[in-house]
Amino acid sequence: MATATLRTRIADESVDEMREIVTASSRTRSPDPERAVKDALAAYIRQNTALGDGRHVLADRLDHYLDVRRMRESSFWEHQELLRKAVLGQAPEAARNMARYLPPSPPDETGETTVGIRLLPGVRLCYGLDGGGQVFGLYDGATPAETVLFLEHTYYHDLSTRWNTPRLDRAERTAQTAEGLLVWTLGLIRNEGIANIAVLDGLERLRREQTGFSYFTYAGLIGEEAATARAMTAFRTLVADLSPATAARIAVNISRVLKNPRLPVINLIGIHMARAVIAHHGLPTLLNVDGQEPEDFFALYAATGDSLVPELLGPHRELEERVCRVRG
Repeated sequence: MATATLRTRIADESVDEMREIVTASSRTRSPDPERAVKDALAAYIRQNTALGDGRHVLADRLDHYLDVRRMRESSFWEHQELLRKAVLGQAPEAARNMARYLPPSPPDETGETTVGIRLLPGVRLCYGLDGGGQVFGLYDGATPAETVLFLEHTYYHDLSTRWNTPRLDRAERTAQTAEGLLVWTLGLIRNEGIANIAVLDGLERLRREQTGFSYFTYAGLIGEEAATARAMTAFRTLVADLSPATAARIAVNISRVLKNPRLPVINLIGIHMARAVIAHHGLPTLLNVDGQEPEDFFALYAATGDSLVPELLGPHRELEERVCRVRG
């Protein structure tokens, strides 16, 4: 089937609105101008329903996601303007690039879909919105090239639920149970692999051109076999420990384990598996996820004969039955 047409709709008014808040609050006669700015920004975020439910976490932990002191400097806003211009100017091309990595069946009957993006200045957080779309933080210190590439990467995550199976949808709602948590984790790894494969050429170019990363913090570990093997071991340990009795305990810390900056499990495993699947089965097979369960991706990888299969499934492939076979 023909590749779907992917378009973007970007809302950038929060960049100007938050700049006005910072400017106005900084001019108050408050004995603590920085605190006044922080309180005003938190109130703005809480009241902005377009930011979805995630706005409450963001407002409550503003110091964690936003450097208020830095926002009071003119150089901060000069950099934000560079990032905004890059996103607005290059988002259509990024969408066209990502469209090549969507499943061969279009995500809707017309073969055309739109991703809504809401930009937030300086916020070190990106998250999806209920009903589609995402909040995209413009990270202070990021280069325009990395920012646009990460935006392209997030397109896949934003769209991936459109071709979820009912079983994967159910797993995302029941991730406190052993079965739900396992299927949800397998889906994360598959989606992370494909979303990274789509931008990997660009990311490799950036690795040659710049030394530090703001969004792709795991870039330096991509292709490192030892790190990937450690990530697979961590995954295998997690799955082996997962049971109805342990699921609730594991679920509490699962995101921290899977997205640990020092060992980003889902990124390293997903990228390695996707590369092996492409080499053995071809890119079209990797991308054909519409109607497929996450276990199908793991089964494809298990069949590649890749040298790290024992690291993922165990020396005797003892996890194969659990992660490569659809149950229930």
